[in-house]
Amino acid sequence: MDDETSYQRRKIDALAAFHDQGECLGAPPGAFFPGTGPEARAQERESKKICQRCGVRTQCLDYAIEFREHHG
Repeated sequence: MDDETSYQRRKIDALAAFHDQGECLGAPPGAFFPGTGPEARAQERESKKICQRCGVRTQCLDYAIEFREHHG
């Protein structure tokens, strides 16, 4: 297994450990990818509300930091 395949496998395994327990699971796909128009700030606030009440927020943040996920 090459390094890229190993990295992708670790990333998938890490996400699978918590993702199905997240508050975001039922959110629309674009909820965490706001645009650039005037509605973007409101969308960002709504997304943060979802995260605030999430039971796996810490695991999600750890994942985002480890795998350099800047959005979503």
